[in-house]
Amino acid sequence: MIYSVVDKQSYVIAITRDGADWKEISLGADAMARKVSAFRKGLDVGKTRDASGKSGLFDLALASALYVALLGPVEALT
Repeated sequence: MIYSVVDKQSYVIAITRDGADWKEISLGADAMARKVSAFRKGLDVGKTRDASGKSGLFDLALASALYVALLGPVEALT
C-alpha cells in the first residue's frame, strides 16, 4: 500500500504480485490527520478513561471507518 495524501482528497495504490490498482479516497490531509490521530489515541493504554469516565480505548467504529476509507477501495486486490 502506498498513500498519496493531498489537500482535498487522497489516493491509495495497492501493488501485489498479481496486479496493481489505485483509487481515490475522499479524505483530504486535514480530515485524515484528525481521524488517524483520534484512532491512535485509542491505542494509548495510558489514556484508558476520558474526562467523563468513559473508556477511551479502541474505538471500533472509528477503526472500521478508517478501514473502509483507506483499504476498502482496493480490498479486492489484497
